[in-house]
Amino acid sequence: MDFTAALKKRPAAEAEIVDDATLPQKTKPFDLEALKRGLAPYRADIEEIKSRALSHKVTDDQSNVMAVEMGSQAKKLFNEVDAKRKQVISPYDQIVRGINGMVKEFKDSLLSIERDLKSKIGRYQREQAELARRIAEKKAREEAEKRRLELEAERKAEYERQEKERQEALSRQKELEAQAKAADVEPVKVDVPDVDESLKDEVRAEDVIIDMPQASGPTKTEEGTASVIKRYKHRLINISVVPAEYLALDDAKVKKAISAGIRSIPGVEVYEDTEVRFRTK
Repeated sequence: MDFTAALKKRPAAEAEIVDDATLPQKTKPFDLEALKRGLAPYRADIEEIKSRALSHKVTDDQSNVMAVEMGSQAKKLFNEVDAKRKQVISPYDQIVRGINGMVKEFKDSLLSIERDLKSKIGRYQREQAELARRIAEKKAREEAEKRRLELEAERKAEYERQEKERQEALSRQKELEAQAKAADVEPVKVDVPDVDESLKDEVRAEDVIIDMPQASGPTKTEEGTASVIKRYKHRLINISVVPAEYLALDDAKVKKAISAGIRSIPGVEVYEDTEVRFRTK
C-alpha cells in the first residue's frame, strides 16, 4: 500500500477555533499586570527581611532567636507567595493537564511507531552494511591477490633483466681478458652490475594496499530522510577488572546503609552535619 499517496489524498484536519467568551471566567487569559500589582505588597516586606538577614550575625541566644524569627517570617512569606502563584495557575494547569492527557494517547502511538520503524530500519541498514562490508572485503582480497601477482611478475622481470646484464658483462669481461692475454697486456676491467637478490622474495599480501569503498549515505524520500549514525556504546562484562577511575560510588546505597545505622565504610567518611528547618505557625 502506498501510504505516502494515501496521506497526500487525505484532507487536512481543520483546527477548531475556541472563542475566549466560551471559557469559564476563571480560565480566561489573565492580566499579568494585575498579578504583578497583587504581589507588590510582598516586595517591601521581603526586601526588609533580606536586608536585615544579610547584616544579621548570630553570636548569642538573643541573636539566634532573632535569626529564627526572621527565617520563619521569610518561610511564611514564601508560602504565601507560592500559594498565590498556585491559586492563579490552578485553573490553567487543569486545562493543560487535560490537553496533555488527550494528546498523550496519540503521542504514545506515534512514538511507538517511530521506535518500531527505527528498529527495523536500523536492523536492515546494519545487515546491508555488513553484507556490503563482506562483499567489499572479498573484492579487496581478490584485487590484492591480483596486484600481488602483478608485482611479483614485475619483480621477476626486473630480476631477470639485472641477471642478464650481469651475465653479459661477465661474458664481455672474459672476451676482453682473452684479447688482453693474446696481446700480452693488462685486461680492461668491465663494470659488472650487481643483482638485487631481494627481488626474488615473495610479495606478501599485507604489502599490497587496496582502498575500501565508502559506506552508502542516508535513505531519502519525499517525506523525509533516515540516516544511521554510528556511536560507540558499552556494556559491563566484569566489574572486578574495571579500573578505579571508571567506577562511581553508589550514593543511594551508602545513604541507605547510614540510615540503617552503619557508621564505618572503608574509603568513606561518615560524619554528622546539621540542617536548619523553619516551620511557620
